[in-house]
Amino acid sequence: RWFDSERYLLSYVSNLRRRGYGDRIVVYVDAFDVAWMDCTRNLSRILEELGRPMFFGAEFDLYPAGTIEGYPAAAAGSHERARVNLDKDRSKRLGKSMKQCRKDYSMPVMWDKDPVEEHEPCRALSEVGGLLGSKSESAQPVIAEYVNGGLYGGRAREIELALRRFLSKQALLPKLNAEGLAFRTSGRTHQYLWNQYMLDHPEQVAVDYGGAVVVNLARRSLSPRQFGMDPATGMLKSVIFQRPVCFMHANAGGFADMTFHLLRTVHALRADSIAWAGPPFPDELEAMADSGLRADKSKEDRVVVDLSLCFKPFRMAPIWHGILNRITMITPYDRATFD
Repeated sequence: RWFDSERYLLSYVSNLRRRGYGDRIVVYVDAFDVAWMDCTRNLSRILEELGRPMFFGAEFDLYPAGTIEGYPAAAAGSHERARVNLDKDRSKRLGKSMKQCRKDYSMPVMWDKDPVEEHEPCRALSEVGGLLGSKSESAQPVIAEYVNGGLYGGRAREIELALRRFLSKQALLPKLNAEGLAFRTSGRTHQYLWNQYMLDHPEQVAVDYGGAVVVNLARRSLSPRQFGMDPATGMLKSVIFQRPVCFMHANAGGFADMTFHLLRTVHALRADSIAWAGPPFPDELEAMADSGLRADKSKEDRVVVDLSLCFKPFRMAPIWHGILNRITMITPYDRATFD
């Protein structure tokens, strides 16, 4: 049940602290909807970059505060202020501010040539009009600055302090809501209390803004084309966060399960989550633009087959089935290269 895992975790981290291991890093993860993707990132350095002894995974949408009865909305702009204040603190401590994770390219251009260092937090912006199925997308990109309680971690002594405060608040709640349904032990309450805890204790807790530890899939990292394989390392990378995925979490109670299983499969096969047909971009399109257009004046009938428009097999999966979700046409009346 919800909150039982926190009680077990409290017993564990309390024991670590009593034995003199209060500085040990402990990570809590949900059970069957979280996968480790073989990353080798340094957790101590991530905490140092955040400047806080405890972190939570980032989410693009605030839930359930302000959307479901019984969970009042947080003060307007409170999550943004927490992010801005952490950024100001980093500027004072480290002399550097939080950059945008990915520059404002259209989706066919996947990777920045000079991405933010993978341990550093960054501002992750959602893709506008992504293939999400919710039909409620914002006209403007939104920032991942909300807490998801499915994966969090930090120093054992700090997690102990947070859990004691967290569980003491939960114990005061009514067992049932106005409709007679579970409230004190509800998963929604779990999510709500952790979001409120971050706002109440910004000196202790930070959001994993750049996805250095975890990528929560729902709702705005659901499309397979928002991920890709690094051909040099074989690591699965997030386009939105511009770095290899360390932990992947299929949050939202099954909403992200199909993407979760697909990404686990392509990671195991060392394949890719997407396949492209046509001229590689942006390099080949840039070369075409630099060399200029050439006209063929021959008037005989002929058949021309552009083999670049054929989908190539993955090395580890020669036969596969996919979904064609985007066609981009380049014409003389359009741009001859992607910006």
